[in-house]
Amino acid sequence: IKQYLIIIDDLWDVSAWEFIKCAFPENDLASRVIVTTRSLQVARACCSPHNEYILQMKPLSNEDSRMLFFGRIFGSEDICPYHLRDVSVDILKKCGGLPLAIISIAGLLASEGPKEEEWE
Repeated sequence: IKQYLIIIDDLWDVSAWEFIKCAFPENDLASRVIVTTRSLQVARACCSPHNEYILQMKPLSNEDSRMLFFGRIFGSEDICPYHLRDVSVDILKKCGGLPLAIISIAGLLASEGPKEEEWE
């Protein structure tokens, strides 16, 4: 048996974990399974009884959110047209510091170009 590293992204349900974990052999070969989830209950089920392995991510700061958002669209915040600055603040508030939300919205807006009505 070889070692393995498996990443399961965005697991939502404890029962899904119970089903998935049956596929992994129980041994001491230093294999790892990394699970991402939005649910603390799912995280606890995946780590039980080792809850010290749970890493709770924090949202990005306002500064890091802006850097990611503007970097994705313009390459730099300095290049953002002035007329889009206020609406950008509103968009970033709605993203709540979540990197995936910021990247998704930034990608959509980058394809639309700097049209304020599209951004609003």
